[in-house]
Amino acid sequence: MVMANRDRDSGRYTSSYSDSDFIEVVADAPGPIGTGSVADTLGCDRRTAYNRLTALRDAGELVARKEGNVLIWSVAGESE
Repeated sequence: MVMANRDRDSGRYTSSYSDSDFIEVVADAPGPIGTGSVADTLGCDRRTAYNRLTALRDAGELVARKEGNVLIWSVAGESE
């Protein structure tokens, strides 16, 4: 799901996550899934997950609802 790449200049590994990686995690969740759980599943930073999920929401791919202090994500067009 996640591809690790080595940065030529620093020699450090970087991860790239496709939009479909985020959509797949949300779609495959057995129940409601928050931003932190998406990040944990993909192994990325929570800020990265939030930014990508929000961009996908803005593009109409995902929808979010707020429960307390948590955004709960679902795939657009799927019933909850």
